[in-house]
Amino acid sequence: MSLQLHEQLSPYVFPQELLDFKPQDKDIKQHFKGGDWERKIYCNIELEEPELAKIEELRAHLKAQQIYLPRSMEARILRYLSHTRGDVAKAANCMAETSQWREEFFKQPLSDTDAEVAEALKLGFITFMGRDEGLRP
Repeated sequence: MSLQLHEQLSPYVFPQELLDFKPQDKDIKQHFKGGDWERKIYCNIELEEPELAKIEELRAHLKAQQIYLPRSMEARILRYLSHTRGDVAKAANCMAETSQWREEFFKQPLSDTDAEVAEALKLGFITFMGRDEGLRP
């Protein structure tokens, strides 16, 4: 699928090169000497069998420990496992702490009464992050 544009885009929308981007292996993973590697793209990309197994192990641990997290944390599971080098208990703890912090920090939602937010909403799609040379967030 492609997107054909006829008008200038707002500075708050994704650039065309991002919409057309098809990641290569070097964009998805960074390989190090000694065979170690680090994933750079986590979402909307096929995961490997060991990653899927670790995700299931973490889900089982969360359930056994009766740790209930918001659905928004689901897409971040593999990031936490990567951060903790596969330590399931540590990843579960980090996720629970992050969830608690977010609940406190974001008690007040963004509001269109804030002049900057209101202006951005008038212009269109908003993103609050940058991209690297591999167009990763």
